[in-house]
Amino acid sequence: MSQAVLFLTTADIEKCIGRPDIYSMPTQALMEIFVSSFERTPGLTDEISNYLPYEQWPGVAVDGENNVTAIEWNTITKMFLKKHRYGGTLQFQWLPASLRVLRARMNDFDGTVETTTLPRELHEFSVPYNRLHGTVDLSTLPSHLKVLILSNNQFVGTINLMRLPGEMQKLHLSSNKFVGAIDLNALPGSMTDLAVSQNKLTGPIGLEGLPDSLLALNLSSNLFTGSIMLAKLPASLVILKLDCNGFEGTVNTQNCAKTIRISLKYNAFLTVIA
Repeated sequence: MSQAVLFLTTADIEKCIGRPDIYSMPTQALMEIFVSSFERTPGLTDEISNYLPYEQWPGVAVDGENNVTAIEWNTITKMFLKKHRYGGTLQFQWLPASLRVLRARMNDFDGTVETTTLPRELHEFSVPYNRLHGTVDLSTLPSHLKVLILSNNQFVGTINLMRLPGEMQKLHLSSNKFVGAIDLNALPGSMTDLAVSQNKLTGPIGLEGLPDSLLALNLSSNLFTGSIMLAKLPASLVILKLDCNGFEGTVNTQNCAKTIRISLKYNAFLTVIA
């Protein structure tokens, strides 16, 4: 008599029984499901491919009650051996609710980011230099999120900066495929660093309503057009990158703080009065 073996993915399980309540699931089970679509699992499994206790996984930090508080899986350079990268799909919906920090740089990860399923106490979400894709709803991020780094991926769609978390400090969305216009007039008062360079963003840009906390603003290498007014820049601003766009007209930098570095190169018919 022959026997048939049925392999079910996490997606199959969700379709069959509905998505389980992650708050009632053991952390070990959540972490194993989270990494179940990885192509490689160095340090996560033993010699016969059984998962090690999550407290022993490299880059995983826990508190006194063994709640996962941070995951740091960063590859330092592109020359890092591929066998040390995890690869595969990140299933963010299975992250433990206790997680505060996720850093997963340059690991050949793909997948999408459904912001409504991220842990609600998350403070930092940093996943640059991967192959993540799809749209990103910035209006449903965890309310305590301070750092969001999605640069150098394959995200698409528009960017809504009007309803960011009130505590956000750093937002990097550069080197993706975002399109459309952006509004900079409702950034959080805590924002210090905003980068949206190397996308296909369009339309005019207003710099009159930037928060007083802002230190760096990078809008370079997009398709922005129109004139630029620098008269009301925040005194805190140190770096302003506007190069490689379609700005035109005359720009007067005489009243700008001497400490600010402004890049205006490669725009259309732009005259700079310094």
